[in-house]
Amino acid sequence: MENISAAWLYPVIVIAGALQAWGPPMNNALKKALVNPWLGSLVSFLPIIAGVGYLLHAAITLARMKTPAPDLPAASQQG
Repeated sequence: MENISAAWLYPVIVIAGALQAWGPPMNNALKKALVNPWLGSLVSFLPIIAGVGYLLHAAITLARMKTPAPDLPAASQQG
């Protein structure tokens, strides 16, 4: 983590800003298409929750791995 440059922060900020700017027009389009505003908000919110859940699951899984998975030749020699 110590070797990461601050330059990586700028693309993250730009992408987050673009997603925030894209959110209200998309919610409005979904509200008109789905008639129910609550359903439109739910449809726009669920992919975000799924993505955050996936990233969290991946981070927890990687943190719990004490040793890296063996490569194929090493695994075939053990068994």
